[in-house]
Amino acid sequence: MEVAVVGAGDVGLHICRYLSELGTNVILIDKDETIINKAEESLDIRALHGNAMHTNVLKKIDCKNLDLFVAVTGDDSANIVSAARAKELGVKAVLARVDDPGFYANNAHVISGPFGINTTVCASRVTALEILRQVLHIDYARVFEFSGYGLAIGHFELKENSPLIDQSPSAVHLFGTCRLVGIIRNDLFRSPEAVQRLGITDQIVVAGSFSDLAKSLKNLKPKTSRKCIIVGGGDTGQQIALNLSLSETRIELIEINPIMCAVVAGMLKDISVINGDGSDVGLLRDLHLTKDDFIVSVAQSDEINLMAALVAKELGIGKAYTKLNRSGYATIYSHLNVDQTASPQQIMLKFIASYLDARSTLREEESGHSHLYFELRLPYTDPTSEILFSKINLPPMVSLLGVVRKFVPLDPSRDFTLNAGDSLIFAGPKSMVRETLNLVRKVWRKGV
Repeated sequence: MEVAVVGAGDVGLHICRYLSELGTNVILIDKDETIINKAEESLDIRALHGNAMHTNVLKKIDCKNLDLFVAVTGDDSANIVSAARAKELGVKAVLARVDDPGFYANNAHVISGPFGINTTVCASRVTALEILRQVLHIDYARVFEFSGYGLAIGHFELKENSPLIDQSPSAVHLFGTCRLVGIIRNDLFRSPEAVQRLGITDQIVVAGSFSDLAKSLKNLKPKTSRKCIIVGGGDTGQQIALNLSLSETRIELIEINPIMCAVVAGMLKDISVINGDGSDVGLLRDLHLTKDDFIVSVAQSDEINLMAALVAKELGIGKAYTKLNRSGYATIYSHLNVDQTASPQQIMLKFIASYLDARSTLREEESGHSHLYFELRLPYTDPTSEILFSKINLPPMVSLLGVVRKFVPLDPSRDFTLNAGDSLIFAGPKSMVRETLNLVRKVWRKGV
């Protein structure tokens, strides 16, 4: 496997270290000769000094033999130009980090195909989705991520006070892309059609986008007085506030920059925006925090994020989540009573891992019940004829939970045509995983 990484910053070096430990042949490109030389001395990689936007530099790395080109400098324009040029020169797959929110439609975190680039990813928005996944664990018994945060699967356990008790599964009303895909009863996964009435301790299995999984909580749980405190009014904080706005009774967003405060207040009408230092003891004390509340610290500074979390914990808040730019400190944060962290470096690795195998890939997740959740990504080779999913006769006890196309969940309840690169997420007994994989591949090969 041959991979080129552009940008020797924290993210780029983290990616190089990870890939080299896997035995991947890595080429690191950067304009800073000093940093490049240090990286070559400390890592098992080949270093190239130069500007990756320049054709003469890219020709030195033999693009036609590269499996993946990753551009993760701090300059969005440089990442776009170098990735697009590398694709023109024959690289099989290219990925570019583009953090400007204005580049993306609506609240998307990924775009496929611009300027010939396979994938552009906004690290700040994907970090927001990872923190959202962590926060959703407060209400969902388990939350799974599939296909580059394109699909979320959540287990919601029904309590005695749930309005869904004794109701038919058809009475479960969810938001947007979310669908009820299963019921877990006595540790057994059942299809919704196999259950007549919902009961106490049943876990309903919900699949959809992360934002819709959060918004669906409004229909799943009784209304509470819980508060969510968000420190940092940048794009990450805005995305988290937007996604939680329908499920949380009260959201307080703290931002130290008064101009940013005005911008956020104008965008998020239902959010209380406070101008101040999120790590200030007096400010947090005035919010009257309780053990039912939680804080999300996503400011630009790791120090501010850590202090805000620690102060909030000292004042009695229940949960603390932080963005962590230096991923090596995650263990230290956990010892300091920070519940969970999310780092852009780790997020980028999730996306790169999805490109490391150009063939069909299989990923399994232990679901905590009788079935595994497993994801199959179709090859990137376009089929020569239309392939309907209905042609595949799934093995007994195997259910299709979701389909993700270009990081967007589709409705699998209707028959659909399989496309190159689609991700299919199933639930089934471990004994049926290989048979399901072979069936899908067999149907796919006939159409390719």
